[in-house]
Amino acid sequence: MQKDRRKEPRCLIDTPLFCTIQTHSGSAVICIINDISLNGAMLIVPPNDLILLLEGQQLTFLEVPEQFENTLINMTATIAWRKDKVCGLQFTQPLPLTEDGLIAIVTSVENSMDPGFNLDDEDFSADFDDDDKF
Repeated sequence: MQKDRRKEPRCLIDTPLFCTIQTHSGSAVICIINDISLNGAMLIVPPNDLILLLEGQQLTFLEVPEQFENTLINMTATIAWRKDKVCGLQFTQPLPLTEDGLIAIVTSVENSMDPGFNLDDEDFSADFDDDDKF
């Protein structure tokens, strides 16, 4: 069993939270925030854009869901790892929230989704096939 090295517990997000990040070279990449903590996040990245994201590289959040505008907009992070179509980020500074505040934001986002929406729905999953960009 591999030891979890995270400083804070992560909030898994069951709703696709789209964001736009900017790489050090100035490229903008649309991603999905898969999970988040006070110190980092995991992003799902379109396979064709993974080449733009290198381990150790800094990036900046340009566009985020409205619930995260006061915490993530212009936040910088370092890419800690990447594998397949996901990458792990470490924020350069912790989010200006408490753990309960972060949980409240994530819950608010999930409660605002259409009750019939299902992230595992085949129609939705087909939109994010490895061969397609999103």
